[in-house]
Amino acid sequence: LTLIELRLWTGVTPFQWLLHAIALLLATIFLTLKLTLLPRITFFGVFAPFFVALFLDGYFIFVVIARGMVTDKDQTRIPGLMTIFGSGRVVMMGFFEYFLLAKIDGEYEHNQIQSGYTWTIVFLPIWILLCGLGIQACRMVVVEDAVLELLCCFKAEPIDTTQYAESLRRVMIHDPIFADPDSEANEVAE
Repeated sequence: LTLIELRLWTGVTPFQWLLHAIALLLATIFLTLKLTLLPRITFFGVFAPFFVALFLDGYFIFVVIARGMVTDKDQTRIPGLMTIFGSGRVVMMGFFEYFLLAKIDGEYEHNQIQSGYTWTIVFLPIWILLCGLGIQACRMVVVEDAVLELLCCFKAEPIDTTQYAESLRRVMIHDPIFADPDSEANEVAE
């Protein structure tokens, strides 16, 4: 998978991947400090970078969607779908992190079952998130296959790359194979 395909299929931008990677690095450092040098750090302190990353991720999604709604008033369907999938992803990750924090804090910090969450409940948001990502990936594949079928199968002529690129642009898909280098240069110039 390329970074472009990963972004299209999951709806997660490279900035968001970087944000969560930095949060994972900081949380790993905090966990190491808690287990070796500073046992007074709470598990909430260990999980704080994850919650900050989720907050920034949600804010980033809100800004992108608000900008999309303002600039693309005619095309409110795409920003609406991005809002549903992006917000659902942030909410499911937030539930997972909260349930995991409550489970670990109760069982390992206080040596008691503080929360009534089983491990099944803790990982349920991840399963829901994976199902949503699978649906979004299948939706992207179906849209791309439909465009290819319309352009290739119903015509006996070779593919008109400009018409193909225009059809993909309408459904917000970037195909690096048939990309027109002049159109990318124009997009960068704008």
